[in-house]
Amino acid sequence: MDPSRVAWTSLRPEVAAVDSAGLVVGVAPGRSIVQATTANGLMATAPIEVASADIALSETRVVVGPEESDTLFAMIPSQSGRAVHGGIQWQVQDTAVAGIGPTGIVTGRQPGQTELIATGFGQERRATVLVHREPQTLVVTPPASTPIQLPVKGVRRISAVAEAADSTPIPEVRVNWDVADTGLVAFDPVKGTITGKAQGRTTLTADIHGFDPVIWTIEVIPGTIGLEQSRLGLAVGSRDTLSAVLLDDAGKAIGRPPELEWASNHPDVARVSAGGVVDALKPGRATITATGSWGKADSADVLVTGDLLIASNRGGAFGIYQMRSAEPTAMLPVLSDSAPSVQPALSPDRTMIAFSSERAGAGYDLFLMDTDGRNLKRLTTNPGTEGEPAWSPDGRRLVFTGTPQEGLPQLFAINPDGSGLRQLTEGKGGSHSATISSDGRQVAFISSREGKPEVYVMPLDGGEARRLTRTGDKESQPRFLPDGSALITSGCIGQE
Repeated sequence: MDPSRVAWTSLRPEVAAVDSAGLVVGVAPGRSIVQATTANGLMATAPIEVASADIALSETRVVVGPEESDTLFAMIPSQSGRAVHGGIQWQVQDTAVAGIGPTGIVTGRQPGQTELIATGFGQERRATVLVHREPQTLVVTPPASTPIQLPVKGVRRISAVAEAADSTPIPEVRVNWDVADTGLVAFDPVKGTITGKAQGRTTLTADIHGFDPVIWTIEVIPGTIGLEQSRLGLAVGSRDTLSAVLLDDAGKAIGRPPELEWASNHPDVARVSAGGVVDALKPGRATITATGSWGKADSADVLVTGDLLIASNRGGAFGIYQMRSAEPTAMLPVLSDSAPSVQPALSPDRTMIAFSSERAGAGYDLFLMDTDGRNLKRLTTNPGTEGEPAWSPDGRRLVFTGTPQEGLPQLFAINPDGSGLRQLTEGKGGSHSATISSDGRQVAFISSREGKPEVYVMPLDGGEARRLTRTGDKESQPRFLPDGSALITSGCIGQE
């Protein structure tokens, strides 16, 4: 039957009430009977038993600002948190701090703290009400004026802090955060961080009472582009590949990027094709750039050299030149000026040249430069002469000959950045003409410590030297072969 055509009555309304639609509400513990009566006198009854249930407040602490409101309600935890509508009386102890309406709406009046009391169904519950200071300014980081690019799995901190008139933070101010598309971005309000989940564009909004909402535009991108090599050395006619990775905000690799656009600023020197494949065409320097469709990019310098490095005085003073075996008449100057420069040694990665030069005006010192002559750097400043540089296979050490103004030549080691200078040999006869084995463990050199120039070998870091030759001839210019054996130049005593 239509409930509106039935008259509903509770025999004990102080225990259970019933409205015109037949909705029964428990008022107090006990028993009652509900009657349903039709217009023609038909009647039905239902026994009602109201059991006691603990009520709770939705919040035990309410924080609002002056003229700001929040709503409390009573609920029954044992009934899945069902809200209780009606039957609750609300009051606050200090009405100068906050007020409360009959439906549980709390309104802040002035800074301070008071207690809220809710009574009903024979129970009393209390909650703390804190009214914070009036905020005057809002400081947001980063500014919301420009979009934030966030890599997938990347994390960025975002904050919105309300400050009082004296510029001190008011941490109690409530900030309501909202992400427009939680499938793209996750926000942790406790840590104040956003995390990229999937590529796309969305917004993050911070809403604070008394201020216009702050809206950040979040662009979730695959990641920042990073090339695994910042410098690449190639011989003319050779080919290599630059590899790109995706990086998060901390610079940690998170995967491989989608298709990139590759470009060379000097394609006549080094040409780049899809996938970062670089072809070296002629000596020089080119910058290769990889750019993602989302705007992020990274670049690497490609240094292309010929087959040979030569010291020549064709320009007057000795300078350093490079040439190709296919074009022996074409010598390209790398460093040719009024300062003598000799004994060039190409680094294993073909990006740097170590050499000896008198350009400092105090004898020959050891210098370092890029293979195109840029980024010239002085490595040694000791009185005397330094020369005959030899690279370790990993490019991390240089062994050279140092000769003091008064004394015998000895071997030294130094790092390419100028640090770690160390003397490797000492004693009579001197030592010079170092060469380093392909495994980087040994140094072969010439020494006259036992009378005649002979070949000796010792660990790269120095130590006891072992004599290799006992021919009675004059030995010079040792060189290691890839298999570890050595070549030497030998001359009979008394001959040139």
